[in-house]
Amino acid sequence: MKVLLSVRPIINREKLQKVTVRAGALVKFDVDVKGEPPPTITWHFANKPLENGPTVKIENEDYNTKIQLSETTRKNTGIYTIKAENSSGSDEAPVEVIILGKQHVIVIDSCCGICFVAMMS
Repeated sequence: MKVLLSVRPIINREKLQKVTVRAGALVKFDVDVKGEPPPTITWHFANKPLENGPTVKIENEDYNTKIQLSETTRKNTGIYTIKAENSSGSDEAPVEVIILGKQHVIVIDSCCGICFVAMMS
């Protein structure tokens, strides 16, 4: 006789800590998820599901999910939500990502009256 175990998903929140980086930096999360049967995992931003694209890479496998945001801009700032669902229920957890603008340095040459802005990363 085969016994099927059914356990509602539980997202491990240990690695879901707020991240603050400068524009252009890489943001990565690697999150473990428990549950039987293995949960279906999705990521959301601004209440919309995220999909793989030029600047978003999502890798889901049984009991784990990874997301990577590249070429980040201030538009990537906000709350990202991971959702895990299976036949026994669901769990979701938010994580805040803050993308700061690039640093600017203003240099004024007092002898010539020259002013310029340099981008610093």
